[in-house]
Amino acid sequence: MQSPNAPEASQPGETEGSSGCAVNAASQAEGVIAVNRLFRGSAGAKDAPQGEREISTLLIVAPFCSPNYTYPSAAYLTRFLKRRGYRVRQADLNLELMLKIFSRDGLRRIFAAAEAELAQRPASQPASEHSQRVLAMQARYVSLIEDVIRFLQGRLNSLAYRLCHPGFLPRGKHFELNKGFDSFDGAGTTIAVHDRAKFVGTLFLYDIAEVIRELIFPYFQITLVDRYYDDFVHRCTTFERMEAELERPANVIDAMLLECLDEHFAIAKPDLVGVTVPFARNLYYAFRIGRRVKQLSTTAKVAMGGGFFNTSMREQKDARVFNYVDFITLDDGEKPILNLVEHLAGKRSIRRLKRTWHRQDDAMCFDDGDPEGDARHSEAGAPDYTDLRVGDYFSSLETNNINQRVRSDGWWNKLTMTHGCYWKKCSF
Repeated sequence: MQSPNAPEASQPGETEGSSGCAVNAASQAEGVIAVNRLFRGSAGAKDAPQGEREISTLLIVAPFCSPNYTYPSAAYLTRFLKRRGYRVRQADLNLELMLKIFSRDGLRRIFAAAEAELAQRPASQPASEHSQRVLAMQARYVSLIEDVIRFLQGRLNSLAYRLCHPGFLPRGKHFELNKGFDSFDGAGTTIAVHDRAKFVGTLFLYDIAEVIRELIFPYFQITLVDRYYDDFVHRCTTFERMEAELERPANVIDAMLLECLDEHFAIAKPDLVGVTVPFARNLYYAFRIGRRVKQLSTTAKVAMGGGFFNTSMREQKDARVFNYVDFITLDDGEKPILNLVEHLAGKRSIRRLKRTWHRQDDAMCFDDGDPEGDARHSEAGAPDYTDLRVGDYFSSLETNNINQRVRSDGWWNKLTMTHGCYWKKCSF
């Protein structure tokens, strides 16, 4: 997203107020992140008369971001659209999926899937010693998981002393990697009991995540410190690897995500589903969401935007991306999504969208025909957290370094105090 007062960011092969389409020649063999050649279209095309209709929008935060607060983009866009009288719901599937996984029923499903995977492996490919130990003690993990989450949510503070006791939680690989740090920080100073308990609770979740990575999904991650899926996405020089992941049978993590999505889709009955993709780690889950929306409805459209599209996927060259998404918006999200809603409502032609990629027949088009500028800072307002489970977010403490823990420990009630970033493409 770009600051209204900052210099204009260069668009993908076009100038402001322009539009164009690129023929999908030999795109099947091209990368996800690539430069595209555009054929110029008409600039500033006039709106075609169409029948207007009411549009329902569902805005989604895709997994996985930090568990202690919602990534605020959907909340800002919700307020922006509501101020203009549009019907909007939002869902943080990042939080909902984590709470679904880290529950008693969720862990039973995780362990059952892990054991099923092991049963299919040859004897020459056993699970690691860590995974074998966790599976052998799965009854204890199941019995304790919800109390640990309630503590990290701040709802069971009396559990702190018990969590710090070395015999209360089963301790696996990540406790061994951090041996001694559950009592002392890196400077040899004793850690306060409550902070020590948060650290122990986080390592407990990490031990479970390690089993998921080994036996279910190798790129699973739960915090910003993890980089498993980021590495995978940035190694995708072609779309084949990502497409293979999306088209394989859904694993148990995918199934839980789609269950969360289905609930919100049934309530909202949206015409437009917007998904924010701030980081590389969100891309796979965003495409999974887009794929499911297209299975649930033949008329609902899927739009995506966010930091990852603004930077690494700013240029579109492989048309197969649009098998999972209908529109990709760049930079500030307020005007692009407002224009999309107006387009779907019959109030705006597709050529007058703002900084939006889409596929038309066999061509990929980039339209930037709205002559109006971006929404002013004063128009964006404060984030609207309606529909979000604000009381259910939970802290994690991956490190005792105070400079690192601030981003994962406690709720962040975000407001835009400044507008702009190093690349002049995002607001925060």
